[in-house]
Amino acid sequence: MSSRTRRGPSMTDVARHARVSAQTVSRVLNDPEAVRESTRVRVLAAIEELGYRRNLQARSLRTDRSDVIGVVTAATSIYSPSRMLHEIESAARQAGLALQLAVLDDATRIPPDAVFASFMERNVDGVILVGPRNWVALTAQEFTGSFPIVSTSLVDVYAENRLRMVCTDNELGARLAVRHLIGLGHRLIDHVTGPREFYDAVDRMRGWRKELFVNGLLEGRLFHGEFDARSGYEIGRRMIASGRLPDAVFCANDQMALGLCRALHEAGISVPGEVSVVGFDNIDGSEYTVPSLTTVEQPYRQIGEGAVAALRAALLGRESAPRLVQPRLVVRESTGPRFA
Repeated sequence: MSSRTRRGPSMTDVARHARVSAQTVSRVLNDPEAVRESTRVRVLAAIEELGYRRNLQARSLRTDRSDVIGVVTAATSIYSPSRMLHEIESAARQAGLALQLAVLDDATRIPPDAVFASFMERNVDGVILVGPRNWVALTAQEFTGSFPIVSTSLVDVYAENRLRMVCTDNELGARLAVRHLIGLGHRLIDHVTGPREFYDAVDRMRGWRKELFVNGLLEGRLFHGEFDARSGYEIGRRMIASGRLPDAVFCANDQMALGLCRALHEAGISVPGEVSVVGFDNIDGSEYTVPSLTTVEQPYRQIGEGAVAALRAALLGRESAPRLVQPRLVVRESTGPRFA
């Protein structure tokens, strides 16, 4: 390859050469006073030695846009992030924007700082995080000086939160599900949660606990799933083997709820005759399962459109408070009165 076509050094190359993270390089370029002097000197030396030149002269002229937004998602195999991505793409296209997608899951093993550094190199206007894991959101904080970042989850971080948020009120959705079960007479209500590193899973678990507490009920058992049908199925088998069935189960997503229902069906346990089950998301086809699944529907289109709108507002220098969009309980056949 000739020198005429060879790729110039990237921010990731600078970080590797200086033995620091890409976040640190970003801070040196955007907020140098926040970086220890010895580190700053090392990074600047690496920049000079490698001949790194930011592809961001237009960054100082915020009216010069690329009309490209970056999207980071943690798991496209899970229904909710996949559906959210679809709505974001639709809203972006209508706004005349293109997407650059990065998937950060266990299979790709790409460090998030390298992804955000890559977005900077490509001069994206801003970034949307779709269902981020906590470690992705924490990394994103370090790049908010380079471009605005919007999250579709309610991010709860220890440091000052510089992310903008447009998301489902997951805690409210969980409370609607549990309130429905309590209204049917159920008192022992277990919960199947998603992975702890997902903010949405934590918020739904919190809602389950709060609704039980305000109704004077003790917590049922808590089972940790993986947001997939297999983990719901395996948890269902463990429930059955324990010899102690709950009155009802609230699952943090529909895929786990369907896996759980399968395990109960195989054991000859009636849903909802013996155990009521509620999911979350209202995935495509959930109304055609047997029994059809009671679930909490997320307002995907509103969130997708809202996230793109929040990003565009940020590019115009407008502030925006976190926006929580209300979900909706969809009652179907998988829930019924206790001892009906």
